[in-house]
Formats: sequence, structure tokens, C-alpha cells
Amino acid sequence: MSLHDAMVGVGNSSRFRDDMLLLRRIAQKVPCGEGCEEWVQERFSRCEARVDGREAVGLLWAGIADFLSISFLRGSRWDRDLVEFSFLEIDSNSDITDSVVAVRNICTVRHANREVSNARLEKMESTNTVSFWAQRCEIFPGLDFGMDVKAHIGSIDEGIFRTVLRKLNLLNQAALEWIDTGGAHPPWKTEVSPESERAKGYDRVIAERTFKDASGASKFFEWHARYGSAGRIHLIADRGSMKIVIGYIGPHLWLPSP
Repeated sequence: MSLHDAMVGVGNSSRFRDDMLLLRRIAQKVPCGEGCEEWVQERFSRCEARVDGREAVGLLWAGIADFLSISFLRGSRWDRDLVEFSFLEIDSNSDITDSVVAVRNICTVRHANREVSNARLEKMESTNTVSFWAQRCEIFPGLDFGMDVKAHIGSIDEGIFRTVLRKLNLLNQAALEWIDTGGAHPPWKTEVSPESERAKGYDRVIAERTFKDASGASKFFEWHARYGSAGRIHLIADRGSMKIVIGYIGPHLWLPSP
């Protein structure tokens, strides 16, 4: 279904006034080819795509330029992460070839969440100890990082940093699910535990696990997750914000002998 078809379909009913306004705004956006590299526009001019007998200009642009397809939920064809379609192309020898391409598609909230998650994971894979601090909120939206963590990250070896990221990703997953599940604690995806009552009886234990949160307030980060052979991530599950606050990332802190 083209954008024009959608506008005609809803334009005569007051029930769909908001939908009509949305479609009009979409129609006024910059054309797909604006800003594309010259080779993309040149190839597009040599191609034609049809879906269910209708010209599929948007899908063709998406397939050639690696854009996202944004579709309306009109049958099972569109309720999927990837939409396949065929198109004809005139090659340099003036021969016509028939090709099939799959484009990433957003039709429901589930599809949009998948795209956001994929983009986040790509950024996580490309970050390093230098760039992480500026990207932390995009990569881990379910986590807050205390003010001391920037220095902790800077002192971590790049080799072990990938292990830290994987552990933070599990904590982030738990925080995001916590918003839906509720409860006193997040649905942990990795082992997370508090210090023992005996350990908390030592002032040194309390002092070494007291760090600044994101607002600068000093707090006791009692709970911790493990990474590597002896690394610790000290954290607080904040029920007010439904986020997991990271206060410390680094080597195992002091504990009294058994």
C-alpha cells in the first residue's frame, strides 16, 4: 500500500483524524533519495519493484540504500523483522535481471524495539575504554553510572573491558525487564549478591564500598556482580527510578579473613 493509498483510505473519516495528520507529516518529509550517494540514486533509476501488483518505491529505496522499511500492519506479510521482495534491474549490458532482497522492517513496537536493541549492541561492540563514558547512556539505558565509574573504566585493560561490557549488558537486560515485572529486585540475568552481615560489621568494608551515585551523593554499594577471575561490579537496584546504579568496577575490594 502506498502512502497516497493510506491517505485516501483514512481521509474521509473523522475517526482517523490523527492518523491523517500523521500521514500528511510523513508525506512532507524529505524524499528518500535526498542525501544519498550518487551510485544509489543511479541504481534506483534502473530498477522497478512491485508488491501485490503495486509499485513499491519505498521498499526499493530501502533495499538499495539499506534503509529501514516502515510499514502498516496489513496482513502477515508485514508483521516480520525482514520483508522480502523482488525487483527488476537493467544492468550495464541492457539485460534485465530479477533479484530478491530482504529489508529490515518496522511494523510494530516489537520490531522497533528489535532495531533499537541491535543498534545498541552494535555501539557496545565498537566502544572502548576511551569512548565508553560518552556513550554509556545509549549503550545501557537501564543503568545509571556513578561519578566514580569514569575513572574506574579508564583504568581497566582493553582486553578485560569486553568481559565487563558483557556483564553490564546482562545487568542492563535485568533493569529493562524490571520495569515490566516490578518487585523488590530486578530479574537478575547473572549472579548478584550482597555482602555478608559479618562483613558489613567492619568499617573498612563500608568505606571501601561507598561511592558517589550519578547525582554525586555518597552511597553504600553493598550488592555486587562478578566478572573475570576477581573483578567486581558494585551496584544498587534503585526502586525509585527502576534502574540499576553502578558505583564501582574494578578488582575485588577488601574483606576480612574468614
